[in-house]
Amino acid sequence: VDIPAATAAGVIVMNTPFGNSITTAEHAISLMMALAREIPAANASTHAGKWEKNKFMGVELYGKTLGLIGCGNIGGIVADRAKGLKMHVVAYDPYLSTERAAELGVEKVELDDLLGPQLGDRLEADLRASMRRRPANESRLGGALQLLAPHSARLREAMLAALDVLVRRG
Repeated sequence: VDIPAATAAGVIVMNTPFGNSITTAEHAISLMMALAREIPAANASTHAGKWEKNKFMGVELYGKTLGLIGCGNIGGIVADRAKGLKMHVVAYDPYLSTERAAELGVEKVELDDLLGPQLGDRLEADLRASMRRRPANESRLGGALQLLAPHSARLREAMLAALDVLVRRG
């Protein structure tokens, strides 16, 4: 974050660890549930005057695998909530210790293993390489999202591919 530019624009930038961690994690879980149940598409369909309830059945999260990029404070809470939904959780975080991964009940994996061929091939090598070069404070979930935001079109495609994999694996 360019703090001088943000300040000049009247935007206050603060580091607030643990400030909204639970809220942020629960929001991530709710968005995942909305996508798994196809709520955005069903909502758009209903607003378009259609009633296609059989078209938007979605999938259960039970027994599915959730891959996290970053497993710090927020990622750990997301993992905990996902475990409560009986999901298998894998996480890439270069700073996640084996002990902490075991404590969280997540499987620590490398980024290439997390993305796999279905997703990995869709993200450019330079993006993936830049994710590996981030300092510790940017390797967490929020930092990963900030890093990936400029690539949102490609990530949407990757996310849809992930949901496709989620559906096929279920």
